[in-house]
Amino acid sequence: MTQQKYIFYYAILVAVIAHVLTFVGIYLGWFGIGIGNGAVFCEATRDAIIKQPANTFSNMAFMIAGLTAAYQLSKGKFSQYSNTLTQTIFFPTFLCFCIILLSPGSIALHATESEMGGYFDMLSMYLIAAIIFTFALKRYLKLGILSFIVAFASVLVVCHIFHFMPYELPIVHFAGNLIFGVFLVSGMIIEILHSRKKEVDIKSQWAVAASLTFIISFAIWLTGTNEHPWCRPYSLLQAHAISHILDALAVYFIFRLYVSENEKNL
Repeated sequence: MTQQKYIFYYAILVAVIAHVLTFVGIYLGWFGIGIGNGAVFCEATRDAIIKQPANTFSNMAFMIAGLTAAYQLSKGKFSQYSNTLTQTIFFPTFLCFCIILLSPGSIALHATESEMGGYFDMLSMYLIAAIIFTFALKRYLKLGILSFIVAFASVLVVCHIFHFMPYELPIVHFAGNLIFGVFLVSGMIIEILHSRKKEVDIKSQWAVAASLTFIISFAIWLTGTNEHPWCRPYSLLQAHAISHILDALAVYFIFRLYVSENEKNL
């Protein structure tokens, strides 16, 4: 599509605005004072504007993933495929923006260790859940733009309802993590059902790659805590930072799954 050649420029604009606002907010204290939120993830708290440099700047991987996706779309790299992301302008632009916006949320947490930073970090997780669930639902049910927006917003609302539930849960710790997992698994199930449609041809190896990358990331994430024997607080090589980079790679693989689809009667 001719309009898609501008997606990369839109994505750059969003990336610049979002990150400039985030770092200005960190410098000016918009996120509040540090209370040790996120300090559990091994990296020592520095007496500086950026409290955890490795865990902070590793989130830029999400911005790179989003810009890479936008650049490839703008160059028509996937024009041989007929699907939502190659034949429309709203959905690919929306997806690239969401991927980019995963970055500043987690940056806010690890740079400030503040309560509000923790909220924005969880918001980035809810965005991942909303992307995976809603894009699967959109393609499975052939939702239009309005229905898609309503579904996407509904996922975020439900996530916020769970976010503020004052319950301590085993393994996942709190209800926000639980609903995050529920939407991820639900999205994967819908993807499987969608891929089995006769009129759908999709390269499922990208789904396998994304799933394996998420699993490896989670395994590494488990080692990135203060209690783990591998923890080295003052090292710039942090397990939690590596998990950020792998999560960004997994999200990019999900994008590749979407654009690999050929769907009849789109």
